[in-house]
Amino acid sequence: MSAYHRLRHQERHRRRFRTMHLLKTTESNQQNTEEVFDNLRRHLKRERNEALCESHRNTVHMNTPFLEYDPPFMVEIRCRNIAEFERNNGLSILTPQTCVYDLLRCVQVYKDVHFSRRKVGSNKWYPYVLSNVPSSCDCMWPVDKYGHQEL
Repeated sequence: MSAYHRLRHQERHRRRFRTMHLLKTTESNQQNTEEVFDNLRRHLKRERNEALCESHRNTVHMNTPFLEYDPPFMVEIRCRNIAEFERNNGLSILTPQTCVYDLLRCVQVYKDVHFSRRKVGSNKWYPYVLSNVPSSCDCMWPVDKYGHQEL
């Protein structure tokens, strides 16, 4: 199903639930508004999405015997090919990871992670930033292969 058809389908559902809500509230003014919303929520389905690129999660605990961090851990998310390359200490070949019938590329995304930290036993917290932490693996359009796309 194309993105256009998905959007049309979602808009139809929104319109249907909006009119159903209006009909129910005008028909039964004696009902409590919470009951009406509970009835509507039962019919709604939760949207579920699945990642296109295979990735590996690693939880890093930040606390040490001398320093305390808030939050006490962070989660690194690496693309499968990069995680395997690092696990083998660079001895294996770094192969490009693709998605969507080998048309798109899985790209490692990095971000800065902000913490507060203090010495154990101290009352003062100080800001602390870890730069270039692997945060996700996204399926992206290869501009060098297919050119720029206007959406």
